[in-house]
Amino acid sequence: MKSPRLLAVYLAVVMSTACMGPPDVEPPEDTGSPGISWGHVTAPQQVSVDCTLSTGVAYDLPSVPLTTNPENCPLKPSEWSNSNLGQSITLVHANTSAGTTAPMEVATANAYFAMAQAAGQDGVVLQPLNSNSGFRTMEQQVDFYNCYVSQKCNGGNPAACPGTSLHQSGLAIDFTLNDAPYSGPFFSDDTPCGKYAGGSEPSADTMALWDGACAATSPEFAWLQAHGNDHGFVRTYWKEPWHWVYKPGEYPPAPFVPLCSGGGCVPQCVGTVGIQADCSQGDCGVFGTVCVMNNGVPECAAACTPQCQGSVAIQADCSEGDCGAFGAACKVIAGTPTCVNPQCVDAPPGVFCQAGKAYQCTVSGALQEVAAPTEWCDGMDNDCDGQVDEGVKNACGDCGTVPAELCDGQEDRKRGRLNSG
Repeated sequence: MKSPRLLAVYLAVVMSTACMGPPDVEPPEDTGSPGISWGHVTAPQQVSVDCTLSTGVAYDLPSVPLTTNPENCPLKPSEWSNSNLGQSITLVHANTSAGTTAPMEVATANAYFAMAQAAGQDGVVLQPLNSNSGFRTMEQQVDFYNCYVSQKCNGGNPAACPGTSLHQSGLAIDFTLNDAPYSGPFFSDDTPCGKYAGGSEPSADTMALWDGACAATSPEFAWLQAHGNDHGFVRTYWKEPWHWVYKPGEYPPAPFVPLCSGGGCVPQCVGTVGIQADCSQGDCGVFGTVCVMNNGVPECAAACTPQCQGSVAIQADCSEGDCGAFGAACKVIAGTPTCVNPQCVDAPPGVFCQAGKAYQCTVSGALQEVAAPTEWCDGMDNDCDGQVDEGVKNACGDCGTVPAELCDGQEDRKRGRLNSG
């Protein structure tokens, strides 16, 4: 592989590593402020994670029914301040649609970043809602729970017992869902993604109705429904379509390159953006170039015209590969230099004969044996038996019907008599 031609200039935008301020106490159901740009952007998907490491104390106790009596909680109020009952986890921070940052357990953040990049390729921006939309400290969860018990703050919104919220595990994310008024058969609502009413879980038909209305107006929820499980995330609470939890053991994610590692970033290209080990970023696209990996380091490379030079394939990022090393040839297919079977470089379209067998080339340039077609009269060996037009000529030894005898001084029927009849 030939090293790409590198530009002398590389744009580096250092990511902010500012510390978070005190957590803002906002309703978990708050829809936030859609349309806010992220603080440090990795174009074109507007997804950013600060890989600076911090620690938190996580709790992952089994959930219990909502209760306003603290004594019914697994952890009693006297235990809420005992951090020895939890376990230490490593956190990083992702920007939110509210302009703040949300802490996440590092493996969850890496999976989220990869998923958000995939969503961005489909034109969907996945962002946490606010600073409470990722990991929550025990103090934050106690504040939510006390407001629920007293009904005097935070709108009195229901909150799980301290120690049982999945947000305290660092694995849960509340995403911003930009829904819109919906009106459809059997259902109409101004905010279909935020009005999952009722005290008990509805029937499957009703649930499908509500989810359909939410998906019809929120591209974020529609994308998560279709692809969230493929990235290890699963919706765990029927009332909250925005609440998704990273469970790679149950839903193995598609392979991805993690972003954060050891307090820095894993060098990689995300589209035209290069991310360095120190998490600085630069968009090669501003130069009209592409991002390529060169010995494990992302660099800007001049774009090349995809082409074949003999058996060598030259790609748009100027990387090269010799198809001849594999006994193959190079052919441009749909604008991309591709290694193909040498017999498919100039092969005729459709089926052709070789050594008594019928073959055709696939769209990817592979040689494929196929059933021989039926012989027909066209001056060619169609059935690949080495004979031409056998058994398909007319009585005159030609193709087509036997011509009628014409009065023209010629033997048309080839019976040895001129103008007979």
